Amino acid sequence: HKISEVYVDRETGLPYPDMPGILSVRLHRPRNDSQQVFFGTLLDVTRNDAYLPYLSESEFCSSCHFGVFGGVVGMERVTDGTTIYNSYGEWLASPYSNPESEVTCQDCHMPPSGSNWFVFAERGGLERDYVTLHDHTMLGVSDEAFMQNAVTLDTNAERLDGQVQIEVNITNDKTGHHVPTDAPMRSMILVVEAYDADGNVLQLLDGSVNPDYAGDFAGVAGETYAKILRDDLTGEMPSAAIWRPVTIVEDNRIAAMATDTTSYTFAVPDNTTVTVQVRLLFRRAFYDLANIKGWNDPDILMEETTIELPVN
Repeated sequence: HKISEVYVDRETGLPYPDMPGILSVRLHRPRNDSQQVFFGTLLDVTRNDAYLPYLSESEFCSSCHFGVFGGVVGMERVTDGTTIYNSYGEWLASPYSNPESEVTCQDCHMPPSGSNWFVFAERGGLERDYVTLHDHTMLGVSDEAFMQNAVTLDTNAERLDGQVQIEVNITNDKTGHHVPTDAPMRSMILVVEAYDADGNVLQLLDGSVNPDYAGDFAGVAGETYAKILRDDLTGEMPSAAIWRPVTIVEDNRIAAMATDTTSYTFAVPDNTTVTVQVRLLFRRAFYDLANIKGWNDPDILMEETTIELPVN
């Protein structure tokens, strides 16, 4: 609430690449406590210059959600740098930024709180029945319900000539940026499994499998969606050491309003029912990195589908 402006390149709509984070903002930090200033979107302020509707615009979020690392810096440009994270640019390139039907970052991540107060009365807070107060918990990857309302999973399965053929469609229809986004250690893991009536895993005949960096799901049918960085000095991949020189090796994340389709074929014995289970999981950090760091945050089950196929 002490930022009054974000410096943006009007040609690109993004902050200047050589001015990451706080360098892209006009930050007011008076030395004297009696001269403190706070900006906000509430109209009932005693100082007119404290009312700043800019805080409700997506551009306000851009300085911390666009980052170019490495390269040669100068003249408001970065040559040969690597765009590590860019959820604001992803939003800017999506239908969500259309001025006629705009959905802002704040609309999703800071929705109306449903309360008429924000600060406890004993701390000087006021009840306001005439304004909309917004949630300041910054809904995101720490909120399971929020993550379970991000994409749509559609699965079709049919049994044909001793095989089960499965088509999985993941549509990013509720998110105004790529999924996953921001920190490149994040991934979204699609797990496709098929079982016979006794619970035996059926053999995969055709279709992609999850890579080694999917850890406990490596080699299992499915797809891992992530931005994969390689450390240019050590060759480590995937790398989350974004402060080191890195190269983007792969980026198969799903853009806003886009659909990714994958297909799988499993062998099926005669005279048995088949259970197809499809799960989409969000993982906060790559498996090996999480183990090294001792991070034990569980995966979030974003979507799940189970299909029962009878004996032919």
